[in-house]
Amino acid sequence: MSLELSFRRSDFPSDWNDDVRMNFLFSPFRERSVNPEGYDAKVNFWITTIQDLCIKSQSPVIALSALCSSFERKNRQPVCLDVVLENMHRQGLITKMSEYDNIEQEKGWLGWGFNILIQKPVSWGFSSVQNLLISNKTDEKFVLIPVVKDLASKVMNRYYELVDTKWTDNAVFLEHLKQECRDICSESNFQLAVIQLQRQKKACVFEEYGEKVIKFRKVEEKKIEPLSEVDKGILSLKRARDTISDDMETLETNILSCEEEAKCFLRKGLKSKAMLSLKKKKRLEMLFNKKNVALDNIENLLSQLKNSGTEKMILEAYRYGVQAMKKTTSGELDLDNIDEIMSDVKGTLDDYSEVQNTLAKSVTTDESLDEFEEELEELISEKDSPIKERHPTPKANDEELLKRLEALRAPPEDLSPVKKKPAIIHKPLRAP
Repeated sequence: MSLELSFRRSDFPSDWNDDVRMNFLFSPFRERSVNPEGYDAKVNFWITTIQDLCIKSQSPVIALSALCSSFERKNRQPVCLDVVLENMHRQGLITKMSEYDNIEQEKGWLGWGFNILIQKPVSWGFSSVQNLLISNKTDEKFVLIPVVKDLASKVMNRYYELVDTKWTDNAVFLEHLKQECRDICSESNFQLAVIQLQRQKKACVFEEYGEKVIKFRKVEEKKIEPLSEVDKGILSLKRARDTISDDMETLETNILSCEEEAKCFLRKGLKSKAMLSLKKKKRLEMLFNKKNVALDNIENLLSQLKNSGTEKMILEAYRYGVQAMKKTTSGELDLDNIDEIMSDVKGTLDDYSEVQNTLAKSVTTDESLDEFEEELEELISEKDSPIKERHPTPKANDEELLKRLEALRAPPEDLSPVKKKPAIIHKPLRAP
């Protein structure tokens, strides 16, 4: 069975349109010692391109011939991908299908879980993966680990989306999970993702009630434990719920059919047959009501189990909280020790207050302040005594002012005006 890969051209790298560049990338490898940088760049280009395209197309299984056909460009295929696959295998990016499938020899729960999943003759659709193993050496198939890990992560995220509480949904039927993941991956890819979850020790597959059950590891668990009695009881309730729901849908369809049948007989005038149809409808309605009550009881039990898990978690939190409080208040935090410490605090504060008062005292020599006090009293008395009012000189009118001005300017009449003496000019003495 030949493998086909479907890559979208829009997802190819931008170098794909460069003829010169692609001619170099399609050519065979030369010795690495000739040009180590060019050799490594070429290998990295193909590794990155293969991984990106396989993740986008969700193609976890590849083969040399399928890759060459998918990368055909202008009627030319790359002739260097064999070396690329060898490098990817050395780097642990791909593994042969036989190596990927060969985990039954591992000891412990993983090998046992895989033995249940693969080796036991159960029909759950794993034949498609087994068919991939039938290949010749010239066209050997490889599993691309990054792509499978991406698919496994998506499956696990979908499981968490379906989980109501970790107490009741720790284990789910594998078929139910596969149906919920139809929009994520194909059936064969889902099976490879389940194997990858087992290889990563994140999940384990068991068989219960003739069906496959997958149990995921809890965050606080170091390994996955086998199905407990609680897990089995919850699975039994869920199985009964699903069965009753399917039966009720069938009964509802039959009830409507009986009603239509009775109407048809009445139109034909066959009252007896119409009566039988109505009696059958009545019996089906009674059975429907019984199953409805049973379904309600099962839903109630599951709801109580969910609440009991939550209540258990709350009780555990209370217990740990009380223990922490006891540890916190024990030892040095007993009442006698607290009273003693508070007494010491009060004494320390009193001593500190005395130190503050002592530091506030003056450190200068004592001097008599009598002299300063007397001077201060004098200043205070001067400040308090009324200030003597100065009587302002009455203002003279204009006539009096003119008279005074004239008196100052005109000398008395009996006095002759004083003549200014001429300046004495000293002449130089001449000889007689």
